[in-house]
Amino acid sequence: MIATKPELSYLSTLIRYEEVYAVNPNQARATPKEHHDAIVEHLVDNLRELETDKLFDQIQIYQRDRRCVYDSETDKGSAADVLQECLFGKWSKVEEEMMKVGQEQLREVGRRNEKDA
Repeated sequence: MIATKPELSYLSTLIRYEEVYAVNPNQARATPKEHHDAIVEHLVDNLRELETDKLFDQIQIYQRDRRCVYDSETDKGSAADVLQECLFGKWSKVEEEMMKVGQEQLREVGRRNEKDA
């Protein structure tokens, strides 16, 4: 699984919408923020349930920079606890930079779409 801060995740949905809209407005689908947030809100509990029920032989958690932060074969502790920290814990410098870059990307693609409209 890929653990991404909720704010970064939602920003990505906005960027994807604008990028698809630029190519074909009829195919662009926006994700309501409430829907996105409701899914994120349950991720940790859902993973904890999967972990408790031992439905998978191995659980790995990666961050957006492709760094593995948890592997059940080598790490002790709960994957759900690691996910909780990844999603809702302190922001890393990499995550802060991704947010800045993403916000600029959204502004740029939004400007292009406005100009083309």
